[in-house]
Amino acid sequence: MVFTLTTSHPKSTLFSTSALNTGAFSTGAFSTGMLSTGAFSTGMLSTGMLSTGAFNTGMLSTGAFNTGMLSTGAFNTGAFSTGMLSTGMLSTGAFNTGMLSTGAFNTGMLSTGAFNTGMLSTGMLSTGMLSTGAFSTGMLSTGMLSTGAFNTGMLNTGMLSTGMLSTGMLSTGMLSTGAFNTGMLSTGMLSTGMLSTGAFNTGMLNTGAFNTGMLSTGMLNTGMLSTGMLSTGAFNTGMLSTGMLSTGMLSTGMLSTGAFNTGMLNTGAFNTGMLSTGMLSTGAFSTGAFSTGAFSTGMLSTSAFSTGAFNTPAS
Repeated sequence: MVFTLTTSHPKSTLFSTSALNTGAFSTGAFSTGMLSTGAFSTGMLSTGMLSTGAFNTGMLSTGAFNTGMLSTGAFNTGAFSTGMLSTGMLSTGAFNTGMLSTGAFNTGMLSTGAFNTGMLSTGMLSTGMLSTGAFSTGMLSTGMLSTGAFNTGMLNTGMLSTGMLSTGMLSTGMLSTGAFNTGMLSTGMLSTGMLSTGAFNTGMLNTGAFNTGMLSTGMLNTGMLSTGMLSTGAFNTGMLSTGMLSTGMLSTGMLSTGAFNTGMLNTGAFNTGMLSTGMLSTGAFSTGAFSTGAFSTGMLSTSAFSTGAFNTPAS
């Protein structure tokens, strides 16, 4: 399903007509109280939502990824909410229209198959946009998921930037050409070879990680990020392993013992109910997690997603 969002954000960058629009994760996009004023940085995951800090205090929690998912509040109202990561998935709007929608994360993608079925789907990373300017302009680009971890060739060159997670985004050239590229989030989506044959591929999230049955066969669910997946390395030690993004997943040891370590996605966030019951809310991307080291200092680069994690083997 495709939802047409109409927000009061006149200033559209890429996939503006939304929230995650005008300015990237900033003004308009993850803007209004969301990942607003900046990027994943100052004020970004800041004010209220992925607010005070990084993905910190109340961030993905209260309002943002919290109440009702990426809906009510932060990623919500017009943003990740209405038609965004919610209704229709990463479809109507950002990840929507031809984006991660009609091909990539959409049809059968994070939708029907992968993140879908009860996963990030129902209420979670359902309605969405990560499109308009957000992951785009300098966002996950410059320095963010770009210049470090997801960077070089990965989410970098053309990254979630130029095209965003939308038109060709995670598909053509985006998470495509380098990282999520070749067959990755592109052709097959997060499933068949997806995060496998390329960026997240070679030894990375690939071999065992997102690869073998990973986000593929079962999705982020059954064994997905489970068996060896984000295991042997960054997301390693039990990480997304044991369960999925839920039970034990990003929880016990998951993104814990290493990158997303100490209490990060662990204890609260992706933990209890993870992307599932609670969402990316309670403590999730909050305290220390994407904050202090991960999405914070240097972004997904310097610490978490960076060193050895999504970074090194990737290219």
